[in-house]
Amino acid sequence: MHVRISVCFLWFSLLFLSNAIGLSAAEEGSKIVVLTGAKVIDGAGHSPVENAVLIIQGDKVSAVGPFGSVDYPADAEVINCHSQTIIPGLISDHSHIGLVDGTSVKPENYNRANILRQLRQYEAYGVTTVMALGLNGDLFYELRDEQHSGQSPGADIFGADRGVGAPSAMTSFIVPKLRKRRRQTFERWQLAIPI
Repeated sequence: MHVRISVCFLWFSLLFLSNAIGLSAAEEGSKIVVLTGAKVIDGAGHSPVENAVLIIQGDKVSAVGPFGSVDYPADAEVINCHSQTIIPGLISDHSHIGLVDGTSVKPENYNRANILRQLRQYEAYGVTTVMALGLNGDLFYELRDEQHSGQSPGADIFGADRGVGAPSAMTSFIVPKLRKRRRQTFERWQLAIPI
């Protein structure tokens, strides 16, 4: 049963991630995958579709409906998702990545391996997009570009720049400490947000 959850979620998550990074059906081929038997919640406020058939063609959902109302080719890959629920990828709109590793909170945690591990964990929980609100070090900008282009597995990330903190505060390890970098950060903010 756990395998079915993973497979059903994986296909639906991959669909949303491939749309987010702009892959075309030609790039992925036009393989048809059919998820059957699940409850589908579309996230748009419609009633859930019980015992649904969801057809994925290339990188698009081409049809969704109750079992028996949607036709698909006999050679399609069919995945049985009975007793499962399929939803769109979730969005975490307030996160801080790379700060914690296990139970420790320290500057050394802000590293590539830890952040990528956290992004894979978000995705495993159904979160396909993470908004990292401040405290973003230089590494964040590299990883953001990699995640946007689909180079690494895990949730995609967006950010709210570096953040502001007091020099002696716990979070000051990421805040720009040099006067020139602080000035550049605030100038970038002023260009982005009219005050």
